[in-house]
Amino acid sequence: MSRQVRIAVLWFVLVVGMILHFTYSLTGLRYGVSIESPNATGVVPWSNVGLKATFYVVPALLGTLTLYLKHRVFRILSTIAAALFLLANGAHFAAEGVTPESSVQASQSILLGTMVVWSLLLVVDCVRWWRKDP
Repeated sequence: MSRQVRIAVLWFVLVVGMILHFTYSLTGLRYGVSIESPNATGVVPWSNVGLKATFYVVPALLGTLTLYLKHRVFRILSTIAAALFLLANGAHFAAEGVTPESSVQASQSILLGTMVVWSLLLVVDCVRWWRKDP
């Protein structure tokens, strides 16, 4: 498999991981656990749109563009984005995934840890793709 295809696949795998992460957070509903945010007002904040766009749409777009673009500037931007996703996933795992307090959080921890590994693989492949001769 070419590096370019591997990078695209990893971007899409991260999107699937984010969807699973969101779905896992709803698990408590099946067992009568309140999943409501402490400061819930009944209105979904606009920041939620930004989060979904950042963690669902951007990686899907980067995965798609990776299949079609080979320009060095795009390879550099993709590497920077991959590094930022690694930092975000690593920080989220460190903050929430290291000491799970429930079975739902344990499931999240396993997924978040896996997402950190996927992100690291993505960064390694992006760096190698970026450093490839133009």
